[in-house]
Amino acid sequence: MIEQLMSRLRIYPTEYKTISHAWSLDAIDAINGDMPMALFIPGAIHAEPSESLPIRQRLAESVVVVTLCDWRQLDTLRNQLYGAMLGYQHAPSYAELELRQGEVNRINGSVVQWMDMFTADRWIQPDPEPQEPMLTVDGAGLTTNGAALIAGHDT
Repeated sequence: MIEQLMSRLRIYPTEYKTISHAWSLDAIDAINGDMPMALFIPGAIHAEPSESLPIRQRLAESVVVVTLCDWRQLDTLRNQLYGAMLGYQHAPSYAELELRQGEVNRINGSVVQWMDMFTADRWIQPDPEPQEPMLTVDGAGLTTNGAALIAGHDT
């Protein structure tokens, strides 16, 4: 999901100069690129209990976007980020992206490290059990559940 979201932000008109994976949870201490930055981090996955059999669960998968910028740019960058991310559906199996929360994580002088968490729901379930093939080919001919399909062939 992160690659698709970074690509989306790159084509959306924003003032971000660097859009990449985060290299640290404390990126403000080791700024590596041009500011303002949007740095992507995999977030938490929350699962709800299954209410049916066979098991089918709803997951809320999250992605954190860290914005590193001068504090005077923060409101503009957040609005641009929200415009690009909200409602985006990166795959048919996922619901549209929603903003879950945002907050200041750290400040160093005029540089702010702001973190926004976006989530998208999707459903998971176990893969079906493999079934025995209904039609098999062996050295003696075609059979279906042990019965010969070739006339005149005994099984």
